[in-house]
Amino acid sequence: MAMFIMLARLSAEGVRSLKNNPHRIQEVNQEVEQFGARVVQQYALLGPYDFITVLEAPDPETVSRVSVELASRGAASYETLTAISVDEFVSRLGGGEDVPRRESVPRRGMGLPLSVWEAPPGLQEEQKEMLPCRRGSRQGKTSKT
Repeated sequence: MAMFIMLARLSAEGVRSLKNNPHRIQEVNQEVEQFGARVVQQYALLGPYDFITVLEAPDPETVSRVSVELASRGAASYETLTAISVDEFVSRLGGGEDVPRRESVPRRGMGLPLSVWEAPPGLQEEQKEMLPCRRGSRQGKTSKT
């Protein structure tokens, strides 16, 4: 079976429903199984999404149905992603052989704190000045304390 990641953002109605009945989450997970998918793991999140759910399903069409069925209720909006295990990913890239890791410069947006991000090589100095930060220092607007 294939793996999928479902990110959920609760609507105001969904927040009220969850507050009044916290066990509704487990009830919805059981309904997901009736649609042909299985909840493998689920976490509540702090940030732009409220929940992340790892689903197992036979195909993308099944997960599409789950997403549409749940979204049609108005309690949440969903973003669904296909997930491939790292072992399978590496195997497909290298035909089953070990793929050598290439050295790369960390880039912003890859989960790294801004303080460890470096500008890509080859940027002119004035272009670097427009970047939000450099290793060990923040650039741009400074706040007065």
